[in-house]
Amino acid sequence: MRLDGSECSQPVTILSTQSGVSLVFHDGQLHFTAGSAAWNARAEGVVVGRWHHVTVTWSATAGLYVYIDGRLAAGAGRCDVR
Repeated sequence: MRLDGSECSQPVTILSTQSGVSLVFHDGQLHFTAGSAAWNARAEGVVVGRWHHVTVTWSATAGLYVYIDGRLAAGAGRCDVR
């Protein structure tokens, strides 16, 4: 993903599905939601104007994890890494 400076002041929806999965950039953070609020992780480290590789993984046992540029950025679930 790559955001330009004009997208900084308001939430930007990058992904949204009917099943409740969404990825939103707001206030310098990525907000990923899958289902209920219990599976929400915010990831810092996104620089406006630069390309980033964003990956999200989920499992019923470990929870939800967000990676930015190959590095673990945030997690929510049983094994919270914050």
